Amino acid sequence: AVDEFFSHLSSQKVAQRADAAEATAREKLSKIQLDQQRRVEGLVMEQERWKDNARLVEMHAEDVDRALGVINSALATGMDWEALDQLVSVEQQNENPIALLIHKLDLENDMVMLSLPDIDDWDESDPDRPP
Repeated sequence: AVDEFFSHLSSQKVAQRADAAEATAREKLSKIQLDQQRRVEGLVMEQERWKDNARLVEMHAEDVDRALGVINSALATGMDWEALDQLVSVEQQNENPIALLIHKLDLENDMVMLSLPDIDDWDESDPDRPP
């Protein structure tokens, strides 16, 4: 009877350890699934943002081409980045529509950032919206 008791007690301990290990594994799996779900949601949001940006570039393709053409022409004539930055600032003050699209000149990386308005989302009653 004593052997049976200790045998039963030993098997209970083994079962408890197995249950604890299974619970730990399930908890880890749950955390991994939650983390993966967050990553997927973040990637979907990023994908939507890139799609919106692409739509805006397509919608304003002519203006983007004009802005890049002006910048490339200025650089082709030998104008340096600082002079180009000053020229853009002056043209923005004169409310040149192409210059107003230029958000930032990233001199270190030879990049131009444009701020393209999303005309699909404009409220017709908004007094600040362009004509």
